Amino acid sequence: MAIPDVRPRPATLDVAALIERHQVALWRFLRALGSSALEAEELAQDTFVAVLERPFVEIDARATAAYLRTVAKHLLLKRRRAAGRNLVAGVADLETAFVAACEHDGGASYADALRACVASLPERSRELLERHYGAGTSRRDLAATYAMSEDGIKTWLRRVRASLRQCVERKVEL
Repeated sequence: MAIPDVRPRPATLDVAALIERHQVALWRFLRALGSSALEAEELAQDTFVAVLERPFVEIDARATAAYLRTVAKHLLLKRRRAAGRNLVAGVADLETAFVAACEHDGGASYADALRACVASLPERSRELLERHYGAGTSRRDLAATYAMSEDGIKTWLRRVRASLRQCVERKVEL
């Protein structure tokens, strides 16, 4: 006579709920590590697939988020190595900063602060950001549009980013 298996079995995992709860924060984490929006989306999907291919028991939201970040980070590192590119220097520091600042809300407070800070920029600076980061306009083309040198555009972008960083930090009270 066989001995019955009396070990507790994990409850059925609600995959849709897992993805809904963690996808946005995972995407933001990957963006913080330097992924493009499309790459972050692909890696987030790959992360969920990798996690769900193995036995997975959700203990609590915080542990699950940490596990998902770890899997995503390793997938990003693997992708970068395969492409012969290095990840942004200080990835451990970026991860620590993200967790400290965003773990409680998945980065929503940062996203809200950034939207408010961008809205408060002078119109020309907002337009510059939209053209460069939104539409992908090169610094060379921006230099021609604004009658500036490429170095002037580079400096302007750096100053706008620094201004946004300070604004966001003030709003989220780091």
